[in-house]
Amino acid sequence: DPAIEYRNGVYPGVVTVKFRDGTSIARHAEEAKGHPDLPLTLPELRLKFMSCARRAMAEDRAAMAFESLAKLESVGDVRELARRLAA
Repeated sequence: DPAIEYRNGVYPGVVTVKFRDGTSIARHAEEAKGHPDLPLTLPELRLKFMSCARRAMAEDRAAMAFESLAKLESVGDVRELARRLAA
């Protein structure tokens, strides 16, 4: 829709639900969940990561990979993380 202005790297949106009784509710969002201005919580991020990672690796490996990635800023040597992701 050309009337929707692209802002801050995203298109804001409105979702309207109309019920059979004629009533409706609408919600507006400037950013999607996960945008830097509306970040995922750590549990939400873990759920999303696990949902994707389980397609490529066993659940226990995916869980270990997430735990390592969640601590990435404090990792002294990323080779161990790379081994966990590649194994």
